[in-house]
Amino acid sequence: MTWNDDYCLSDGTNFRQWGNIGAMPAELYGVAMPPAPDHERLGRYIEQRIDALGLEYKEVADAARISVETLARIRRGRPVASRTYRKLEPALGWSTYSIDHVLEGSEPAPLPPSEDAKERASNLVHGTSARGSRVTYAALDEKIRDLSPQEQQEMIDYLAEIAELHRRRHKDSGG
Repeated sequence: MTWNDDYCLSDGTNFRQWGNIGAMPAELYGVAMPPAPDHERLGRYIEQRIDALGLEYKEVADAARISVETLARIRRGRPVASRTYRKLEPALGWSTYSIDHVLEGSEPAPLPPSEDAKERASNLVHGTSARGSRVTYAALDEKIRDLSPQEQQEMIDYLAEIAELHRRRHKDSGG
């Protein structure tokens, strides 16, 4: 289809009836409008994530450097500035733009483990601290509690990867 000077498409559709081309329905000029962001869905995802991490709302808000009230607003499905979402994502262990993905109907992406978190997790898994002394399970639990929510999630993800590798090795070795 092509435009002519009378604001008509070659199929005869006349857009003068809307008075302003910008006011015509999007489907008539071939532009698919994106779905409206689903802020209530985001609120549910955030509630589930906070529960899964075992955190208090204040802990998440503090880690994100936002107020508890702002976090409550997001949990209730109210929109906030995108810069606020960018602050919240790492506190939930999500990568940048994960909240946008949730708003669009997709899933959030986890943060990749940082090299520092990988090294600390490796040391803890292998039973040594950074100083080379043995680490007990009580000390391990204490060390994990000292991490930020993001670091805790990185540690959990990394430990899960290691456990899976060990499970596969044990299975492959016939054990």
